[in-house]
Amino acid sequence: MKPNKKYSAAVVGVAMFAALNAHAQAVESSGPKFKGLLQAWGIYDSGSSVSNNFAVRRAELGLSGAWVPQLKYGVMIDAAKAMPSAYAITSDLKILQDFGLTWVPAEGFEWTVGQFKILTNAESLESSGDLYFPERSAMARGFGDNRQMGTKMDFKKGMFRVQAALTNGGSANTDDTTAAKDLSARVDIKPIEQVAVGAFYWTADMDTYNSNRYGVNLKIHRLLGAETATLEFADGRGINGWAGQLAYALTDQWVPAVRYDFYSTATPTVVSGSAFSAAVSYLVSGHGAKVQLNYSLLTGMSGGNGKYAISSAMSGVTSHLVVLALQSKI
Repeated sequence: MKPNKKYSAAVVGVAMFAALNAHAQAVESSGPKFKGLLQAWGIYDSGSSVSNNFAVRRAELGLSGAWVPQLKYGVMIDAAKAMPSAYAITSDLKILQDFGLTWVPAEGFEWTVGQFKILTNAESLESSGDLYFPERSAMARGFGDNRQMGTKMDFKKGMFRVQAALTNGGSANTDDTTAAKDLSARVDIKPIEQVAVGAFYWTADMDTYNSNRYGVNLKIHRLLGAETATLEFADGRGINGWAGQLAYALTDQWVPAVRYDFYSTATPTVVSGSAFSAAVSYLVSGHGAKVQLNYSLLTGMSGGNGKYAISSAMSGVTSHLVVLALQSKI
């Protein structure tokens, strides 16, 4: 597929227009800042031949800072991916996760080159350490949660945020096999502090007819009190899904939550499944240190060692998944 130059020019043009209409700002240089995210799981999966298991889900270590004014850097690795594939909880076994060199030429505008998550559904872009469940929904992982090498631009102004990226496609740390690049873009609007709405568009190799996906989302955070509610829908050629969740803070430490998600793909054959999850989080120190207990009723899905996913082998079959998760941020 040949690249569509009109779309490439449009992405660059919008970004440059945003930069030229913003006020200049200087990013203060800063020394390196270290951070990390550690997660360990205990798992019960009634649908697996190995029903009980332990897993190191994440061992993320990151470094970020600013060498000089207007130039930032960041890198993150996940040591949990450096294990034999037979024992890994994910098929992504590449230690290097995030890498970015970011130029900030004007207030509210950033241009990054490196490796990052594609700009699709909102849940996939949230920090995994801030979730009220041990793992993202199957829909979120199906449409997003995928890191690729490329370049992206990010513009923020008032209640609006616009992002666009051109990436290699495929998976993390891999070269492209064609000259055409994947396009992903998001628009987010936050009219008030408690409400956010957004939408995304994605297309592979700039093929806007044969290969495209889109989605919308709504998030309400403490509009009526102590609740956090989200609803997200995504669709594309041969793939669709939606997820809704509600969390309510009983106290500063105890937060129960429920979620329902559905995911379906028709490539190469129709496979679909759903999951109803109920979880309770005990926040020892906010999301910085917490314990979570999650139960999921799966239909048409395999437990995936805690990372459930649709499975043709589990079509019409109901199973139970329990995950006890411990987390600490560094």
